[in-house]
Amino acid sequence: MEAHRKRIRWCCVNEREYKKCQSWSNALSSSNITLSKLICIAGLDKFDCYRKIFNDEADLMTADSGEIYTADRYYNLVPIANEIYAPTFNGK
Repeated sequence: MEAHRKRIRWCCVNEREYKKCQSWSNALSSSNITLSKLICIAGLDKFDCYRKIFNDEADLMTADSGEIYTADRYYNLVPIANEIYAPTFNGK
């Protein structure tokens, strides 16, 4: 089944993100919830990850909302998902 998995290359901008990606990759590999294989790619910084995606050396990365303009303007990258943080009430 491993040969049929589509690879997803996640570009990581630092060691902490890379380790988190590796843990996520291991969890996906040991489960049957996806037919994709997550490959962690080490980037030097966010701009290196933009270049890697632009040059088809990576597929995805995490970016802050303030970085989206630069990614779009200079590398033709667009967001595909975002997080919404719900407000908390009474500290819960």
